[in-house]
Amino acid sequence: MKKTLAVLTSSTLLAACGGGSSTPAEQAAAPLAVYAGSWQTPCQDKALETMTITSKADGSLEIADKIEHFETANCSGTPFATQSPTVTSTVSYGSTAEVQVQLNPAGATNATRIDKITLSSPAYTSVFTGKDLIYSVELGEPAWCITHPDKPRSCAADAGPVPAMTQTGGLYLQGDKLYLLLPDAAVYKTNFVLTRK
Repeated sequence: MKKTLAVLTSSTLLAACGGGSSTPAEQAAAPLAVYAGSWQTPCQDKALETMTITSKADGSLEIADKIEHFETANCSGTPFATQSPTVTSTVSYGSTAEVQVQLNPAGATNATRIDKITLSSPAYTSVFTGKDLIYSVELGEPAWCITHPDKPRSCAADAGPVPAMTQTGGLYLQGDKLYLLLPDAAVYKTNFVLTRK
């Protein structure tokens, strides 16, 4: 998945992991189910990343990822390229715990109840689709580009094969915002944040 580092302003912390309408028994059986849905990052570097999270029967989550590349800085209009990994990732539940969390780099650290998780991604490559895409090398880096007659080419970088990865972290739900948190010493800090579509 693309390493998106987005930080949004937060407000009041929720005492529970997302709340919702699930009963206590349902939450105990599948605590990660509250994170199922379609989530999107803010526009960054002319790209939007969408994660479709599905709750599985064993209580884990499956993540299908898609990145749309735009020619405009605000990601308006039609994407010229769509990037999709060849695999899905899995999120496994560890425990629910109250830990110190810093949602914003310049913000305070607060005791917050999160779901600790393990994120596992197999080795993968990305498939790029889009009309008139041409494989190229831009500034020494592989990319997929479209050529314009009257302006510079638009390109999406291709990182090539990505090795398998396993990482521990946490999930925290605040309204329509989903935070992926990574431990940094004794504090969990925001790695990226998504908004429910």
